[in-house]
Amino acid sequence: MSLMKHDFLKAGADRRKKQAIFWIVGSALVLVLAAALSTILPTIAAARSIYVEARSGETDFVNAQTAVGKLDFQTASADLASAQAHFESVQKNLERLGWMADLPRVRNEVAAAKSLASGGRDTAYALKGAIDVAANLTSVLSTNVAPAVTGAADQEIGSANGLSRADRRALLAQLASAPNRLADSAQALDRALADFDAVPRTPLTAGILDALAPGKQKLLDLRGLFGQDLSFLSKIPSMAGYPEPKTYLFLLLNNTELRPGGGFLGTYGVIKVSDGGIDSFFTDGIYGLDGPSEAWMKETPPAPLARYLNSTWYLRDANWSPDFVVSAANVERLYHLEKGPVDRFDGVIGITPTFIGKLLAITGPIEIDGHTFTADNVTDELEYQVEKGFAQGGVPFTQRKDIVGKLGDELVRRLLQTPISKLPDVAAAAQEAVNEKHLMVSFADPDLMSYADSHGWTGRLPTAASDSLLVVDANLASLKTDAVMDRTISYALSPDGDGYLARAAITYHNTGHFDWKTTRYRTYTRFYVPLGSTLVQGEGMLQDDKLNDPKQRPGTIDVSTDQGRTVFGGFISIEPGETKTLAVTYRLPDALNKAIRAGSYHLDVTKELGTLGHKLTLDLNFGKKLTFAAPSELPAELGDTRYRLETDLKVNRAFSVTLAK
Repeated sequence: MSLMKHDFLKAGADRRKKQAIFWIVGSALVLVLAAALSTILPTIAAARSIYVEARSGETDFVNAQTAVGKLDFQTASADLASAQAHFESVQKNLERLGWMADLPRVRNEVAAAKSLASGGRDTAYALKGAIDVAANLTSVLSTNVAPAVTGAADQEIGSANGLSRADRRALLAQLASAPNRLADSAQALDRALADFDAVPRTPLTAGILDALAPGKQKLLDLRGLFGQDLSFLSKIPSMAGYPEPKTYLFLLLNNTELRPGGGFLGTYGVIKVSDGGIDSFFTDGIYGLDGPSEAWMKETPPAPLARYLNSTWYLRDANWSPDFVVSAANVERLYHLEKGPVDRFDGVIGITPTFIGKLLAITGPIEIDGHTFTADNVTDELEYQVEKGFAQGGVPFTQRKDIVGKLGDELVRRLLQTPISKLPDVAAAAQEAVNEKHLMVSFADPDLMSYADSHGWTGRLPTAASDSLLVVDANLASLKTDAVMDRTISYALSPDGDGYLARAAITYHNTGHFDWKTTRYRTYTRFYVPLGSTLVQGEGMLQDDKLNDPKQRPGTIDVSTDQGRTVFGGFISIEPGETKTLAVTYRLPDALNKAIRAGSYHLDVTKELGTLGHKLTLDLNFGKKLTFAAPSELPAELGDTRYRLETDLKVNRAFSVTLAK
């Protein structure tokens, strides 16, 4: 063989080897990009036009995408398993290259192909794991509730209502294991992304990496979804009575008549659940227990209640604490003292009509006894029916709150019929209600309680680690006047020698008038401030309202401690049309003064349970220049010694400031 012929054949062999590497890399790339299913089809199409040889794996991923679109998760899982097998085959073929993989002209390309193939395999595994969770969760529903799911892209998968007890147990068992399985998928995606990051950039792979970038970003987005805290799925079975039944004390807290625990406790109920179904849901007006108990109840109420309302502590007044867990414990204790028929509860659930309105926005209007309840009117309509409408409808006084139970029964029935596709809307409404303190829970089970606490479900008063403020109203025989009260909470700081003076105030404007629903506003207001704060003076407090004390003599500020905070409390009354302010001035404790002098300040302002979003204004004068603030002030107010901001208390608020030293 001549030297020229030898060189020609060698060049041809090298060319074929290089073409083989191109094929391998191209195949892996298309498969990896396809892994994000429907989100990156344009990238797949572009890659396919370049690497037409990559057919089998691409077909598997596209078929999986199509199956997911039809809610046919079992077929999608099989397609992804096939794609995973193709990647594993690519990896094996790469290993068979042996010494050729170390040749200078192909070494980097083989390394790139290995990384791509490994990433594609793990991506397929991750997606298959997530789809398997969906398949297991919906298989029971699609088999027992919905008609045929396969091949019906626009069909709703049914709800859990109508499942047999055995099927509900199977569904709850799948929910319990879902977070761990999704965590496994998240780890697989982490491995895939690490493999893609390991692809070397060479003249050959440069185009591949550029084409891979959009797909890689989609996988990062998918990883973000997998990384969300889905641990609540594992808690649902226990809360829903699986494997053991649960009994909950239900509280409807009327936030048009504010009490510290979320609202006046006018209606209570008992909910019994097992295996994901509601076995019974009983509701009754609070006086069904309070009325008969007057013959034996001797409990002494908190001092302000005894002074301004009742000399005996009844169930209706039990939620005196601004910490729902504490109020729930008192409610349960007084329930038993008033000889409620249930011996033991697994938890207490408190909701306001505001949360009911959020749910009605999802279920649609509900008609009860000829009365229509909507998301917009549920609070007012319920109030009217239990206070006035019952008489017009010929309903006995003792049965006037039956309509609350009927509405609850129908609302629960509709929620249980919610299609799977709308469950995220229900979850979002519940989370919003938790954030805004219109849904609170307390559990007897320590594990559930710990979880609920860590996720803000319990309405517990946060630990005060820095400067803090909570202003708490307690409507004392003011009917439903909270619905017409405008409030602004203001908080100010100013230097005072080596320390700082704080002034917390709440300004009330009574926009109502005297009628069956609204009247003068009587409230015992408490300011929860950092432990160790010392009172300087109070403003605006009264001994009693205008009717009971025509001279409107000034009252006093009570000083106490509660929940690890100093508490200043006082009474005030606001006539219809009036605007009044109740305020306290106090010195901050030394620890906070030292933190401010060191250049660091943080303030937590907690909203009262059940409130709709009082206005909040801050005017904090530190006596030295601010270098950073979050949230930031308006641009015109930056750069001086004061931090001024206006916002609301729809949710708890936090503020941080860094000061020049």
